[in-house]
Amino acid sequence: MRSTAPAAPADAAPTAEQTALLGKLRAIKPELVAKEDRALRRADSVCDDVRAGKDAATLAKNANFRYSGGTAGQLTNAQGAQIVDAVQATICK
Repeated sequence: MRSTAPAAPADAAPTAEQTALLGKLRAIKPELVAKEDRALRRADSVCDDVRAGKDAATLAKNANFRYSGGTAGQLTNAQGAQIVDAVQATICK
């Protein structure tokens, strides 16, 4: 399920769950959190996919697509799956 707290506005401090997610994303690839508010918005989209019942391969592919580019560069399929795991373990409850 999705966290009841939406992504924090740019001027608000992140929640404990969001802080945990940002730490997990940073461990996958530091560039994923270059813009924390964007990373959190993308995580909300990952939760939407989870709630929609998409299969693991589609979840990983979509996360890869959402988080690739910019300072993060191109991600691997494994990194996409790690992102899904991180989102599910923190804000997508």
